[in-house]
Amino acid sequence: MTWVIDGTQFTETINCDAKVGTPNVPTKEGYTFTGWTPEVPATMPAEDMTFTAQFAVNSYWVTFMAEGIEVSKTEMAYGSPIVAPEAPALPGKSFLYWSPDVLATVPAYDVNFKAVYGEAVLDTVYTSSMTVNAGETFSLPVGLINANTFVGFQMD
Repeated sequence: MTWVIDGTQFTETINCDAKVGTPNVPTKEGYTFTGWTPEVPATMPAEDMTFTAQFAVNSYWVTFMAEGIEVSKTEMAYGSPIVAPEAPALPGKSFLYWSPDVLATVPAYDVNFKAVYGEAVLDTVYTSSMTVNAGETFSLPVGLINANTFVGFQMD
C-alpha cells in the first residue's frame, strides 16, 4: 500500500484482508487536510493500492488600516499575492509606508498593516521680481521671511 502526501510517497506492506489503518493526519502549512483519494477501505484488497492526501487551501484576513480607519479588509487564499491599496490622503500629512512591510503573499495567519504618515513637506516656490537701482537698498516682505526659508537671489 502506498500513501502519497504532498508529493512524497510512503509504502507499507499489509496482508490481504487485514485491517487498514491510515497514517496520522498529514499537515501542510496554509492548507487543511480533507481526506484520501480514493477512499481508504476497511480491509486490504488483493491488489496494491495508492492513496493520495487531499488538501484545501485556507483563507486568511488581510487588513489595511490608516489612522484607525479600515482602508481594506479582504479574505484571501494562502499564498495569494498581496497588493497594498492606496493610502488615504490626510490633510497636512504625507503617506510614508505600510507597517509592517507588506508581504509578497498571504501568510498562514491573519495579517494587519498600518499606514504610517509623516508631516507633509510642501515644495512651494515663491517668485517675486523688483527693480533696484544701483546704490538703493531693499528688504523682503516680512510675511515671506517669517513663513518660509529664503534660498537666495537670481540676478538677470
